Amino acid sequence: MNPTDLLRNLFIMAFADGEISPEEMSLLAEHRDRWGMSKAQFEATLREAESPSAPLQLPEDRDDRRQLLSDMAAVMAADGRFTKLEMNVFALAAVRLEITGGELDEILDELSHDDDLIIEDSDEG
Repeated sequence: MNPTDLLRNLFIMAFADGEISPEEMSLLAEHRDRWGMSKAQFEATLREAESPSAPLQLPEDRDDRRQLLSDMAAVMAADGRFTKLEMNVFALAAVRLEITGGELDEILDELSHDDDLIIEDSDEG
C-alpha cells in the first residue's frame, strides 16, 4: 500500500471525532516525514480525507492490516483521549480490516499502557 493511501486512512480516522487535534496532527506529520512525503502531498491528502466520501483503502497483506489498525489507534489516542465515537469508528475499521478479536485486544492493550490516556464513556468531552 502506498504512503498516500496509508496517510489518507490515518487522516480519516483522526477526523472520526470531527476534528484533528494538534497532537494528532503532530503524529501524522511524523508519518509524513518517515514516509518521505512533501508538505504539498501531505496537505493534498488531508483535503482528500476531509471529504465525507473519502474511501478507506484496505491493505491486502494481513500484517499490513494489523499495522494500519494499530497506527489508526495511535493517531486517535494521540490527543490523550479515545472517545466513544472514535471507538465505534475503530471497531468498524477492525471489522472491515478483518482483524480478529484477539488481535484487537492486543492493540487496545498496547494503548491501555498509557496512563494518561482517557477512554471516554460518552461523546461529551
